[in-house]
Amino acid sequence: MSLRRNTRMNSNPKYETIPTSTLDPPPSADDDDDGGESGGIQPFELEKSDSRRIHDDDYRSKRRTCIFTAACIFALMSVIAYDAHLESSISIPAKFHHFGGGGSKSQPKAEEDESKDSSPEESADDAPYDPAPRRVFCYGDSLTYGMAGMHSPHEGPYPYSEYLQRELNYLYDPEYIPKTYNTSSDSVPPTIVDHMGLPGWTAAQMVDHLHDHKNGLCSIIHNIPKLTLLIILVGTNDIAQMTNAGRDVGRSIISKIVDVHKGAFECANDADMGVEVTRHNPRRRDLHTLAVGIPGSAFQQRVPSAYETMSYVNGAMKSFASSYGPSGSGGKVTFVDFPIPYKEGEDKFWSEDGIHLNKEGYEALAKKLAPRVKDILDHIDSKIS
Repeated sequence: MSLRRNTRMNSNPKYETIPTSTLDPPPSADDDDDGGESGGIQPFELEKSDSRRIHDDDYRSKRRTCIFTAACIFALMSVIAYDAHLESSISIPAKFHHFGGGGSKSQPKAEEDESKDSSPEESADDAPYDPAPRRVFCYGDSLTYGMAGMHSPHEGPYPYSEYLQRELNYLYDPEYIPKTYNTSSDSVPPTIVDHMGLPGWTAAQMVDHLHDHKNGLCSIIHNIPKLTLLIILVGTNDIAQMTNAGRDVGRSIISKIVDVHKGAFECANDADMGVEVTRHNPRRRDLHTLAVGIPGSAFQQRVPSAYETMSYVNGAMKSFASSYGPSGSGGKVTFVDFPIPYKEGEDKFWSEDGIHLNKEGYEALAKKLAPRVKDILDHIDSKIS
């Protein structure tokens, strides 16, 4: 049955077979050698479309850049206007007006400006002298470093300079709040105390490294233009390293400690070379030193000759301080005995090694030194002003 039906369909003109050539797809643009029209997209149309898309993307990019730039300019102008508004509406508390140094911003009172005629020829050097912040530097061995003891290597350090700064600032201004200095540029502490402690060092090593760029006193003095007072605590290691006893050993130690102080003054004079000196930029040669006596120790109590040498050196340093420079309290060097005596069995302020202080001891050292340090600073201020 199916064969017959197929035969009939093939013989019927109605069902004639379609030529295969008519079933082939139309030639593509690549096959058109004559460049004639075809049903697909021509190459120039693709190029035109790509060019239009690139142009639109470039336009959108430039538009976004312009909008962003305009927004940034507007934001910057808003910030400037807001800062100007704050400067005109916020006044600095009067208690901070005397802190003129260290980049602080103090605003003069309007009443004083109206009552006083300001002269354009008046120089800045005619303004009242403002010593703040006073700069103090503590230099010495492990006792300046704040070592808590050889039996407690993981404890500390507790440099007494940090406690000394706190005590001095309280003496100058009982209402002073240390955190204000850390969080606001409008407050400058009355006194800034820094330190360098060199554990194990003797006075001889300090003299030998006087000009060392890292640990030398000259480098410190050159880098702190307004340095007022240098506190030197040295001699403990010189006593501990004695191999002989007698006055000759004591004289050698005294000579080296004296050379540390004299070397500091020479460095201060050198630092003034070529520097314009004003009341607000005082000479480094006005530098003063405070010699702190050699403390007692467990070693000295067990070795009488070491104790005798310590006493001899301290007595000689006291004489040196009184004779160096002008006599009396106006001298360049001041001597003070170590304020915490060592007594075996009474170790409230001493570490177990009998050489170093503990945390409470360093705090006590600073508290006992602070009044004497303030007296020296006040005397220096009176000379400059």
